[in-house]
Amino acid sequence: MSIQTEYSGEAKARFVKGLDCLKAGDPDASAKELEEATKLQPKVIDGHRYLVVAYSLKLQLQRVVKEYNTIFEINPNLTNVPPTSALSVEENKKTANEFIEGLKKLLKDERRPNPMIYAILTWIYAEKGDLKASYDEALVAIKKLPSLGNDYLDVEAGDDYMGIGESAVSPLMMDLADAMRNNLTLAKQQANVILFSLSTSKY
Repeated sequence: MSIQTEYSGEAKARFVKGLDCLKAGDPDASAKELEEATKLQPKVIDGHRYLVVAYSLKLQLQRVVKEYNTIFEINPNLTNVPPTSALSVEENKKTANEFIEGLKKLLKDERRPNPMIYAILTWIYAEKGDLKASYDEALVAIKKLPSLGNDYLDVEAGDDYMGIGESAVSPLMMDLADAMRNNLTLAKQQANVILFSLSTSKY
C-alpha cells in the first residue's frame, strides 16, 4: 500500500532536512526536523514513519508507539510501507534479513532474552517498512524493560546489562544504520558485532 500524500512547502523542507540528518547519523536533529514537518502536515504518513526510525535509534520506544498509533489512526489497514532507501539496496536487504534471523535465533536460544533484542528488532523492522512487526516488538520491549518507555531516555546513563544494555546498544545500532546508509561494506560487519555482543552478554 502506498503512502497517502506528500509534503509541500515548509513541511517538505523540514522533512527533507530530517532525512538528511538521519543519513548523516544524527537522529536527534532528524527527530526535531521531522517533528516540525508532522506538526505542519500531520496527515502525511512518511514523516511519522521516519520519526519511528529516529526514535528507535534513540531508544525512545514510547514515542515510537505514539507515532505508530498516529499512523494506524490515519490508515488502520497500513501494515507495510516501502523500505527506507538504505534497505532498498539489495546487499543491505540481505544483511537486514540475516540480522533479523540472527536476533530471532538469540531469542530462541536464551532462557532469559536480553530485552534490547526487541528494541533492535523495533528499529530494523521500521527500516524494512514492516510497521506492524516493528510496533509489536516495541510493545514487547517496553513490557520487558520499562525504562524503554521513558519519554526522554538518557542512553549515557541508561541501564547496562553486562555491556549490552541501553547505553551500549544505542551506539551499536547507530553504527549499523550509518553503515547501511553510507558504507555498504561495513554493514554486515556491524550487524555481526551486535549479534556477537548480544550472544556473549549474560543478561
